Amino acid sequence: MNARSRILSFIKIKEKKILSKNKKINIKKFKKGEKDIDFLDREKNLRNEFENLLKKIDTINLKKYHRTGLRYDIIDKNFNLYSVDFLNNLETNPFFFNFYKKKINHQKQKIHYSAIDFQNIHILFKNIFSQTKWRIVSIINQKPQFIEFFGVDGSGKSYLSDKFFLKFNKQINLKKLHLWNETQNILKKKSITPYKMKNYHSFLSQLKEMFILFKLINLYIKINFFHKRKQVYLFERSCWDIFIDPQRYRMSHKPYLIKFFLKIMFPKSYKILIIRDFKFINKNKNELNLRQFRRVNALLRNFFKNEKIFMKIS
Repeated sequence: MNARSRILSFIKIKEKKILSKNKKINIKKFKKGEKDIDFLDREKNLRNEFENLLKKIDTINLKKYHRTGLRYDIIDKNFNLYSVDFLNNLETNPFFFNFYKKKINHQKQKIHYSAIDFQNIHILFKNIFSQTKWRIVSIINQKPQFIEFFGVDGSGKSYLSDKFFLKFNKQINLKKLHLWNETQNILKKKSITPYKMKNYHSFLSQLKEMFILFKLINLYIKINFFHKRKQVYLFERSCWDIFIDPQRYRMSHKPYLIKFFLKIMFPKSYKILIIRDFKFINKNKNELNLRQFRRVNALLRNFFKNEKIFMKIS
């Protein structure tokens, strides 16, 4: 059973807890990636079941904690999007959870401050405590998420990452990056025509590694302390490219300090490898000769012996 079938099977089994007037229309639009599915999940059991399901299927799983629940955006290997939102309660304002005495059909409810009275005041204080606890949990558990493209120069990383961005940007909070260009890296211009100049000697090569490392640390700080941690970062060229092929950046040694830092910076990322033949590469971007093409492909194969790859595109 593929990822799509497993997700739809879960939705069908839990259909009674879907928050919608017309569940059939909801599921129909969900299949097309046009609408998310909202579940009532007060005890947080459904999301735990869904989390266990996702561990069994090979998909990109993007989690977003918000003030009234937890949203999953799932992308399969055919680049289909499925969005599932597990809500902590029916009311849209978390401070007004459980203000209604009677059970209401599964519809989101808006309550105004005029609903606060003597009978509800203790519920309000309880909700304030619960919401504070939920926000702490959200801050601790919310992590920035990364999708990285790999491939030889001319394989189509920029083209495919652009298509990915344009397809999902409206539904997912995506930020597109090219290596560390957000820090106004001066190497970006040089990376347009790689392998045209000789490598640096040992001292300058080590110095360049420290310079790049500083840029990466700066990016890490920005992502984790200044940007939204709910954001998904889409790298059209992975930062791992510096370690995989240091010669591209005129370095004469393996930058193991950068490798050590990237292991911390990207403890988990979704890696997409693009494989093309030399004829395609040469036609698309005539920068590498056949020897260089084979060398870089060998470096990529060696790198992915120890790294999990989400999918190959050829």
